[in-house]
Amino acid sequence: MGYLLSVVGTLLLIHAAYSCLHYRSLLQELEDSLVEDATATAHQIPPVDVYIEVAVGFVVLLTAELIRSGSSLQPVQSGTAAAAKKRPLMAPGFRSRDFDIYSHRCKGL
Repeated sequence: MGYLLSVVGTLLLIHAAYSCLHYRSLLQELEDSLVEDATATAHQIPPVDVYIEVAVGFVVLLTAELIRSGSSLQPVQSGTAAAAKKRPLMAPGFRSRDFDIYSHRCKGL
């Protein structure tokens, strides 16, 4: 099901891109025929159906990816958080422990 939705979403996005390019070419032809008309250049925004098709294609692709990755998600284990609270938080042991001791302004208070 996820693969099918992925193909449908990709086709929707490709069709939206093609529709936008076709609309731009129609505007260019109209602009060439009406050179002196100043309003022809003001309508360079793609039609609303292109925006709707892009939004639907994105939602379909997102749903497809969520369906395809559904079984690979791991649950969060709360037992490790409780075990981590028992140990003190320290830097890992390196050759020198210079980073464990530092000076700051709080000493003066």
